Amino acid sequence: MAYSISGSRALSLWSQQSEFWSAIAGAVVGSVVGGAIGYLVQIKALREGRRQREEDRKQAQQAQGRALLIKVGRIISNCYGTQRHFEGWFERAQP
Repeated sequence: MAYSISGSRALSLWSQQSEFWSAIAGAVVGSVVGGAIGYLVQIKALREGRRQREEDRKQAQQAQGRALLIKVGRIISNCYGTQRHFEGWFERAQP
């Protein structure tokens, strides 16, 4: 007993298979495009984060440099004050 498919039924099956494979291909293409977009957004966010950390590190170094400059200035001022104090004592100690 041979099994035969009529022309309209064969066209219907082919159409259903075509729709199935179109849906699968659409899902695959959509996933790939969505993944690529997500990847690019993530790369951009990582670069922005790296740039922000670099800027923060630079600002912290500048703040440390300014603090060191102020401390060195204070040390110099204290040394000058000490020098004047000793010079005053030496002038008063000489007869």
